[in-house]
Amino acid sequence: MGHEAIGIVEQVGPYVKSLDPGHRVIILPLIACGECFYSERKEYSLCDQTSPSKAIKMMYGHRLSGIFGYSHLTGGYAGDQAEYCRVPYADLACVEASHDIDAKELAALADITPTAWHGCELAEVGKGDVVGVWGCGVVGLSIQHLALFRGAKKVYTVDKDPQRLALAKKFGMIPVDANQHSNVADYILSVEPMGLDGGIEAGGFRSTSSVVHSTIRALYLESDSGNTVSEVIKSTRKGGNVALIGDFFFNTNQFILGC
Repeated sequence: MGHEAIGIVEQVGPYVKSLDPGHRVIILPLIACGECFYSERKEYSLCDQTSPSKAIKMMYGHRLSGIFGYSHLTGGYAGDQAEYCRVPYADLACVEASHDIDAKELAALADITPTAWHGCELAEVGKGDVVGVWGCGVVGLSIQHLALFRGAKKVYTVDKDPQRLALAKKFGMIPVDANQHSNVADYILSVEPMGLDGGIEAGGFRSTSSVVHSTIRALYLESDSGNTVSEVIKSTRKGGNVALIGDFFFNTNQFILGC
């Protein structure tokens, strides 16, 4: 388990140049060689050398980089939420950090906060924007906070969990309970007729409860659901920006790709 960690360097291999024992580090989730075509372009999550997975290449034609504690599709590396862990290509995978920063603040920089910032970047969130975020987990809540930090005027937040929605409301967001709206997109357009400036999907695994998807699941034909993405697209205005942060795998059921 785990691809979000901080730690103290215990020992380094002969090829590690930037770290010494005793250094405190943020351990990034991605494992990149630093030498391939993608690494040279600083597109480290696309590294060609660190994941031996044949399955992901068969499905998509290309490999992703290796990732700690994720799946066999990204190399099958063990997670780093452990007493000790081995970090390949540590010069790239570890970022030195000060010993006086609180551990709770530092841990978020391993993955959660950068992922949330990336979501805001993809949606081009800026001053005065109206933003919608699907998902109130740690990434979704972080995106919402950062959207306000970047100057968003309103942030709608969509989820099914009342406790998460209450937390988002406490932080200044506008909660939308997916249990109470059979069509979330239609509801958002009823209160924001022009639509959202930015729609961000941060729900992780889709938790749709539509009749169609429930039937597909009952027949063991489920792959992934396009319901949430379709909601995000419909809710976002013409010329707005859509960002997909949750993971999508395999085929996607009921995905509407229109004009």
